[in-house]
Amino acid sequence: MTGDGTATTVERARWRVNALGAGGPGFTRRSDSPAESEAPRLEVMRDAALHLDARLPGCDRSAPPIHVASHLDTVPMGSADDGPAGGVGAAALFAQAAW
Repeated sequence: MTGDGTATTVERARWRVNALGAGGPGFTRRSDSPAESEAPRLEVMRDAALHLDARLPGCDRSAPPIHVASHLDTVPMGSADDGPAGGVGAAALFAQAAW
């Protein structure tokens, strides 16, 4: 994996997220909805502090985990950078990973 390939993947994903909000003044999101916890092909759990933990099914639980931190602001009329930027970076990382 090269840095250039990852940068291209991140930019492509970021462009797609930004395109979602291009036609309007911003996003208004509900936080912590059941739909947010449903991730395709992932086992999703919450800890005592309500942090979301998503894992690939069948992964080796003894292997060191990869942690990606992000947040989703729920301010009215928030911009694309008020939440999806961290998720886009994680998606780009996973898209480039060779596992």
